[in-house]
Amino acid sequence: MLSSGVLTTARVVRGAKFPGLRVVVNGDPWYEAATTRTAVELLVDAAGERGCSIDLDQVVGVPIGHGFGASAASALSAVMAVASALSLDL
Repeated sequence: MLSSGVLTTARVVRGAKFPGLRVVVNGDPWYEAATTRTAVELLVDAAGERGCSIDLDQVVGVPIGHGFGASAASALSAVMAVASALSLDL
């Protein structure tokens, strides 16, 4: 049984001078996080929130790359954090 998961902190600035998405995974700012990036980009696009600067800090407590669904858990955690930061009613 796994008792760990993914914790995501999102900081969003609407109408940012330099919009973009930055994802830090377990302290690594260079981690690819492709699934998380795609999920957040789809959310932001669907919500019409273009022009945002989004910083995500993720602490992944499940093994990455071992079939425990870390990518899905990371994407879901990020989408929920960004939706909350944007006050989206999901």
